[in-house]
Amino acid sequence: MAASVRKIESVQLLRAVAAIGVILFHAAGLLAARTGASSPWSRLGAAGVDLFFVVSGFIMWATAVARDEGAQHFLLKRAIRIVPLYWLVTALVLIIVLVKPDLMRYASHDPAHFAASFAFIAWPHPALQGRFWPPVVPGWTLNYEAMFYLVVAASLMLRRVWRGALISLLLVGVVSWGALLHPTGLLSFYTNPIVLEFLLGAAIGMSFGSLQPPPRVAGGLALVGLALFLALGRFGTDGNRVLTWGLPLALLVLGAVNLPRPGGSRIMRWAIALGDASYSIYLTQFLVLPAAALVLGHLLGHASGPLGQWVFVTGLVAASLAGGVGTYYVVEKPLLRASKGLLAAPREAVGPPVRSPS
Repeated sequence: MAASVRKIESVQLLRAVAAIGVILFHAAGLLAARTGASSPWSRLGAAGVDLFFVVSGFIMWATAVARDEGAQHFLLKRAIRIVPLYWLVTALVLIIVLVKPDLMRYASHDPAHFAASFAFIAWPHPALQGRFWPPVVPGWTLNYEAMFYLVVAASLMLRRVWRGALISLLLVGVVSWGALLHPTGLLSFYTNPIVLEFLLGAAIGMSFGSLQPPPRVAGGLALVGLALFLALGRFGTDGNRVLTWGLPLALLVLGAVNLPRPGGSRIMRWAIALGDASYSIYLTQFLVLPAAALVLGHLLGHASGPLGQWVFVTGLVAASLAGGVGTYYVVEKPLLRASKGLLAAPREAVGPPVRSPS
């Protein structure tokens, strides 16, 4: 039981870090648009997505593959977890596009684009050339998540001994195919090497419990991963992010999930609460940040010095976290509670139930 608690709390802390990183990345972009100020470190926040992917790979292995969960039950749980809130946010964006499109800088008016978004299928964004982003732009990561869930579900149809091999074969196979043939369009999206970060997380899940380093070693691994990320992260690009961001962050995750249970201080409880709300935070920051930037820009006026920049970014982060946490308690949690009845059918899985943090 102690290992389960440690895993859940450390994973939620990592999710909080990932969500804040993504917010900082977008906040830095809004600051640059307002004042022209930029930093070579600002792009590092985008690696929050890579941290999410590694963590997702770990969770899927530890809570589904390793526990012999049935494929149908697994997909139903995943759908209940991600679909309701995403559909709700997408519907809200659709209403804005239909009623007040000038509120959105890159509004999509393509029905096929919205249909693909509701189906979690990547689709060319009509207003952003070369981008396969949905109307709710952060949802591009969910298209990769959906692909990974199908891979995991396929592995659950096999005996446990073959599951890791199938996941590896499928993910490495699509990336290798993309590297050899350089496909264009949607195939270029789905063969992106970023999907290997799910495999890194799954590999951590395979070792969890059976190969558990002592706390001092786990802490060292986490620190080495963080140091490598800070050293290599500035050189990260879309082409090499698995090496410059994914691998160092995987080392960080490997150390973090094997550390002793975090302390129960108030700050730690708040951080874990942010991790619980990370999905809501991630989706709603797309709507909260532009609105908060307008309000803060008006309040700050021409104050664009270091203090004004600090207030602007801090205010954006605070507003985004508040909006996401509020959405979690007011919308996401009630939706999840209402959906629990769909999981009341007899479980296909073998073994004791486990609380999944995802």
